[in-house]
Amino acid sequence: MKFIKIVLGAVLFLVVLMLVFPLLYPLNLYIPQLQKSLSTLLRLPVQIGEISVAYMPFPQVVLGNVRIGPERQAEIARVVVAPDYLSWLGGGKRIKNLTLEDASVSQAFVLLGPDLIKGMQQDQHYLVRQMMFNNARVRMTRATFGPFNAQLNISKQGQFQQFLLSQEGQAATLGIEPYEGGKYKYSFDTQGWAIPGAEDLRFSSLTIIGIGNSDAIDFNDIRGVLYGGTLTGSARLFFNDQWRLLGKYRLNNLQAEPLTLAVSPHTNASGRIVADGSFVASGRYLEDIPSRPQTQVRVSVHDGSVNNFDLITAIRYNSPSGEGLRGGKTRFDDMTLTLDARDHSLRFSAISLQSGLLTATGNVVLNSKAQWNGNLQVRLKSPVNPLAMSLGVSGALDTPLLQPHAAAPIVPVVEDEN
Repeated sequence: MKFIKIVLGAVLFLVVLMLVFPLLYPLNLYIPQLQKSLSTLLRLPVQIGEISVAYMPFPQVVLGNVRIGPERQAEIARVVVAPDYLSWLGGGKRIKNLTLEDASVSQAFVLLGPDLIKGMQQDQHYLVRQMMFNNARVRMTRATFGPFNAQLNISKQGQFQQFLLSQEGQAATLGIEPYEGGKYKYSFDTQGWAIPGAEDLRFSSLTIIGIGNSDAIDFNDIRGVLYGGTLTGSARLFFNDQWRLLGKYRLNNLQAEPLTLAVSPHTNASGRIVADGSFVASGRYLEDIPSRPQTQVRVSVHDGSVNNFDLITAIRYNSPSGEGLRGGKTRFDDMTLTLDARDHSLRFSAISLQSGLLTATGNVVLNSKAQWNGNLQVRLKSPVNPLAMSLGVSGALDTPLLQPHAAAPIVPVVEDEN
């Protein structure tokens, strides 16, 4: 009994000493020594503003205003060091958790990450098991990514295990983990996620899985649910003088209306979409890719309508000398076209619309200034008054104008006897 009391008393004394020592001894005197050790470990100059101790929920060392690199490639407001106290009793000095708060790092520093982790694990007395990033940002060449939260897990042997990244308010997670042959597995999972820069395009769910390294990543498994339909595809991201993203995709049974409403609340379409397409995006910098996409896709729409285009009224009651027709709606059974989107313009070619006795073919462009320009050949096989007409398409996105060409008046159609 007496022995137990002695042991408990010794433990209590050590705890009290641990709590009181930082209050009595100026910890900032350790800054030069710690800066030198960390600079040697990371092979980059390290500056520390201050050292303190946080007591809740258990004693932790806090480094304030930390800067890494000759040009401040990393600036961290607070680094919280949570030791693995059990390992310290055994002579080791494992760090259970290293939390970086309000960190701002350069893109070049992120690319050094794997080498920095290896360097940190060289000293077996100070193995880090887990790193947390709270409210972090990455400074790209021409943009900033973040804020985000992340978690880096490291094995007992000091090997990289897993990296998880998420953003506040976004139900999306990016994961990276080791794969075979020195490559990594990348996974992206999300629910209710909107494409950055196109917030009206929201996925019910999206999963992207890829394998690669710093030279290229192959995303061979892309699956998503969007507007009641499905998306499948594959892509490749690589660097060859500039960043390039190439891929192909298939859309099946999508609702056209919510998709086209993202372009215009007035000029849009309804129906069910099936489409097969390819896309490419490139840029000198990685952050340029989302702003410079190009896609070509063959589209089929079934049992729908085109709003703000009334083809039947345009050929029946319009005339070349008139002011043209705006507004209305054209219902159709089937419509096919090829869409080419690039440089903020949309080119609709090989249009073929079938609606009972009405057919229409042609090509139309919506340019980067949101202006229509094109022609449609419209034919109405009516047993009473069959007609054919060439219509010019012009005007603004939300107020398209259908007008007969002066050189192509309304022509009665002679119906085939068969």
